[in-house]
Amino acid sequence: MVVPGLPGPPGAPRVELQRDGTAASVSWSSPRDDGGVRLDGYIVEYRAETATRWTRANDEHVRDLDMVVRSLKPDTVYEFRVAAKNKAGIGEFSPSAKPTKGAEEPAGKSAQAID
Repeated sequence: MVVPGLPGPPGAPRVELQRDGTAASVSWSSPRDDGGVRLDGYIVEYRAETATRWTRANDEHVRDLDMVVRSLKPDTVYEFRVAAKNKAGIGEFSPSAKPTKGAEEPAGKSAQAID
Protein backbone atom coordinates (compact mmCIF):
# COMPACT_ATOMS: atom_id res chain seq x y z
CA MET A 1 0.00 0.00 0.00
CA VAL A 2 1.31 3.43 -0.98
CA VAL A 3 1.10 6.12 1.69
CA PRO A 4 0.46 9.36 -0.17
CA GLY A 5 2.41 12.50 0.57
CA LEU A 6 1.42 16.08 -0.05
CA PRO A 7 1.97 17.31 -3.60
CA GLY A 8 4.70 19.80 -4.34
CA PRO A 9 4.00 23.37 -5.44
CA PRO A 10 2.72 24.00 -8.97
CA GLY A 11 4.69 26.31 -11.26
CA ALA A 12 4.30 30.03 -10.65
CA PRO A 13 1.06 31.20 -12.25
CA ARG A 14 0.95 33.26 -15.41
CA VAL A 15 -1.68 35.97 -15.28
CA GLU A 16 -3.34 37.96 -18.02
CA LEU A 17 -5.74 40.68 -16.90
CA GLN A 18 -8.68 41.77 -18.98
CA ARG A 19 -8.27 45.29 -20.26
CA ASP A 20 -10.81 46.70 -17.79
CA GLY A 21 -9.10 44.94 -14.87
CA THR A 22 -12.20 43.13 -13.57
CA ALA A 23 -11.10 39.59 -14.45
CA ALA A 24 -7.86 37.67 -14.88
CA SER A 25 -6.98 34.50 -16.76
CA VAL A 26 -4.64 32.49 -14.51
CA SER A 27 -2.69 29.45 -15.73
CA TRP A 28 0.03 27.28 -14.15
CA SER A 29 1.97 24.04 -14.63
CA SER A 30 1.42 20.90 -12.60
CA PRO A 31 3.77 20.18 -9.69
CA ARG A 32 6.86 18.04 -10.26
CA ASP A 33 5.81 15.85 -7.31
CA ASP A 34 2.21 14.65 -7.07
CA GLY A 35 2.79 13.00 -3.67
CA GLY A 36 2.60 9.53 -5.21
CA VAL A 37 -1.12 9.66 -5.98
CA ARG A 38 -3.45 11.30 -8.48
CA LEU A 39 -4.14 15.01 -7.95
CA ASP A 40 -7.72 15.91 -7.04
CA GLY A 41 -7.35 19.46 -8.36
CA TYR A 42 -6.00 22.91 -7.61
CA ILE A 43 -6.79 25.79 -5.31
CA VAL A 44 -6.28 29.33 -6.61
CA GLU A 45 -5.94 32.29 -4.25
CA TYR A 46 -5.50 36.01 -4.83
CA ARG A 47 -5.05 39.20 -2.87
CA ALA A 48 -4.59 42.88 -3.55
CA GLU A 49 -0.89 43.73 -3.44
CA THR A 50 -1.38 45.71 -0.22
CA ALA A 51 -3.50 43.05 1.55
CA THR A 52 -2.21 40.49 4.04
CA ARG A 53 -4.99 37.87 3.67
CA TRP A 54 -5.49 35.62 0.66
CA THR A 55 -8.95 35.00 -0.85
CA ARG A 56 -9.84 31.65 -2.37
CA ALA A 57 -10.92 32.14 -6.00
CA ASN A 58 -12.70 28.80 -6.40
CA ASP A 59 -15.26 26.91 -4.30
CA GLU A 60 -14.59 23.59 -6.05
CA HIS A 61 -11.16 22.24 -6.91
CA VAL A 62 -10.05 23.30 -10.39
CA ARG A 63 -9.20 20.20 -12.41
CA ASP A 64 -7.60 22.04 -15.34
CA LEU A 65 -4.38 24.07 -15.39
CA ASP A 66 -6.17 27.38 -15.79
CA MET A 67 -9.17 29.39 -14.63
CA VAL A 68 -10.68 32.86 -14.92
CA VAL A 69 -10.89 34.87 -11.69
CA ARG A 70 -13.74 37.39 -11.85
CA SER A 71 -15.02 40.31 -9.75
CA LEU A 72 -11.64 42.01 -9.42
CA LYS A 73 -11.46 45.76 -8.82
CA PRO A 74 -10.02 47.87 -11.65
CA ASP A 75 -6.86 49.84 -10.93
CA THR A 76 -5.78 47.31 -8.28
CA VAL A 77 -2.64 45.20 -8.48
CA TYR A 78 -3.30 41.59 -7.49
CA GLU A 79 -1.07 38.66 -6.59
CA PHE A 80 -2.10 35.09 -7.44
CA ARG A 81 -0.89 31.72 -6.16
CA VAL A 82 -1.88 28.08 -6.70
CA ALA A 83 -1.69 24.86 -4.64
CA ALA A 84 -2.33 21.26 -5.67
CA LYS A 85 -4.51 18.89 -3.63
CA ASN A 86 -4.48 15.12 -3.41
CA LYS A 87 -6.02 12.71 -0.90
CA ALA A 88 -3.22 13.49 1.60
CA GLY A 89 -4.21 17.18 1.62
CA ILE A 90 -3.24 20.55 0.18
CA GLY A 91 0.39 20.97 -0.78
CA GLU A 92 2.63 24.00 -0.67
CA PHE A 93 1.52 27.05 -2.64
CA SER A 94 3.40 28.15 -5.74
CA PRO A 95 5.40 31.35 -5.74
CA SER A 96 2.97 34.22 -6.28
CA ALA A 97 2.64 36.08 -9.56
CA LYS A 98 2.00 39.82 -9.75
CA PRO A 99 0.28 41.01 -12.92
CA THR A 100 0.18 44.58 -14.08
CA LYS A 101 -3.07 46.19 -13.01
CA GLY A 102 -5.81 46.59 -15.58
CA ALA A 103 -7.04 50.01 -16.56
CA GLU A 104 -9.84 51.16 -18.80
CA GLU A 105 -9.08 53.28 -21.82
CA PRO A 106 -10.64 56.74 -21.57
CA ALA A 107 -13.90 57.01 -23.53
CA GLY A 108 -13.41 58.16 -27.11
CA LYS A 109 -9.70 57.31 -27.13
CA SER A 110 -8.22 54.66 -29.37
CA ALA A 111 -4.70 53.48 -30.04
CA GLN A 112 -2.90 55.46 -32.71
CA ALA A 113 0.07 54.40 -34.75
CA ILE A 114 3.21 56.50 -34.39
CA ASP A 115 5.11 57.11 -37.61
